[in-house]
Amino acid sequence: MNKKGHLILAVGTCLLLVCCLSAAAAQSRTFEERRHIAQALEDNSKTVQGYLSSEMYPAIGSAMADAMRNCFERSGASSEPFSLVADVSQDGRFMQIAYEPKSNTAACFAKAISSFRVPAPPALGQESFPIVMDMTIKP
Repeated sequence: MNKKGHLILAVGTCLLLVCCLSAAAAQSRTFEERRHIAQALEDNSKTVQGYLSSEMYPAIGSAMADAMRNCFERSGASSEPFSLVADVSQDGRFMQIAYEPKSNTAACFAKAISSFRVPAPPALGQESFPIVMDMTIKP
């Protein structure tokens, strides 16, 4: 192999390594980093705002209300507000769900939302669509 071939192989290897590290970094984002990304998208994109208000929340609004009511009625429930972050897949499933602060109510709601399905989110050049939900419980 000549010098040009070695250079192309080296560049290809570096690009593969960068892709792998980027994917690993995406998987290891903290709750706050994920929250910030989702909130920035929601605040700065008319497309995202339209999807959330016209498609996603109308599709799951009553299911969300039922889930919160059921979770709040359970033993050990807390009325402490919580935030939930998740990624919505292109087939409308909620994945990689996390919540803060930890509570029985937040855990119950996270489990419930994992079964919800929504319309396909807008393509943002990535496999999934990040969302944040700030939940306040009014007994």
